[in-house]
Amino acid sequence: MNLKSSLNALIIIISLIALVYFCLSENGFSDLIFNIKNLNIFWFIMSFISHFLNITIDSIIIFILTKNIKNDYKFKQALKTCAVGQFFSSITPGGVAGQPMQVYSMSKQNVSTGNSSSVLIQRFLIYQTTITIYGLIFILWKRSYFTKQISKMTNLLMLIGLASHAFIIFLLLIFSLKRKFTENLINIFIKLISKLKLIKNPEKQILKIKTQLDSFHKNNSELYKNSILLLKLYLLTIVQLFCIFVIPYLIYRAFNFNQANIFDILAAQSFVMMCTSLFPMPGGAGAAEISFFAFFSNFFINNTLKPAMLLWRIITYFLTILVTAPFSRIKKHNESIQ
Repeated sequence: MNLKSSLNALIIIISLIALVYFCLSENGFSDLIFNIKNLNIFWFIMSFISHFLNITIDSIIIFILTKNIKNDYKFKQALKTCAVGQFFSSITPGGVAGQPMQVYSMSKQNVSTGNSSSVLIQRFLIYQTTITIYGLIFILWKRSYFTKQISKMTNLLMLIGLASHAFIIFLLLIFSLKRKFTENLINIFIKLISKLKLIKNPEKQILKIKTQLDSFHKNNSELYKNSILLLKLYLLTIVQLFCIFVIPYLIYRAFNFNQANIFDILAAQSFVMMCTSLFPMPGGAGAAEISFFAFFSNFFINNTLKPAMLLWRIITYFLTILVTAPFSRIKKHNESIQ
């Protein structure tokens, strides 16, 4: 294990210890034991199912996009690609290794780098657009509900988070639609790093990237012409994000509460994701817990907030690492698909 991998593993371990300590401190242990014993099992199981539906839908979207390019692509390949992305996104700062490792994984499934990059950027653009629309709707609709209970700094972070998502969409659209601009930008970047002696044969690299860029823009053009397919992908992403946002509500019901409006909790989870996205720690360690505490303190009474936060993180983060870790090993040779 190299230094970078060791550091990421250390961050995850420290965040787990800090999370457990935070939840078990100040009489948290007795609260945790008492509340777990009294959990409504149906709603608790539903929270797990919702998270696995999120991963399943992500796999379906990858499958649909790749199948549109490569007819013999299998769903189990998409499931592995999704698992690889989930795992490496969870253990690296800002999830930076998620998509590169998915591209590498797909290359072992006989999907070219140009095609896999196209699929993953299309998928990311659809996801970012949908989550930004969700966030904008909830800010316009529910922001006033939370203004009294959150600090000005948290409110500002929420707005900056929304703006950052919108800016990423803008960059991706330019990259997707402005072919000549993208090509010139890449040429400048390649020449710059070649002058710094970071790569050899810059002309060869430019030609290779140009070939992949041609494939990327061709696939994008075909997707944007297929409005029915595009609509299907956006609808699936809307359902996927609902599965993510509804998990705190299912945990809330598992604690035998039923007073809160489901849309208030969906909005709270949307705001948590916006705030957390600004902090490039593996899994949003620290930021996720603090944001959860800020936005959900109005829904969970004092002796249930910490246990609820712990269950939420176990389901949405630590369980994801545990379940997807076996799929993270990528074979050196091409996978044989039965």
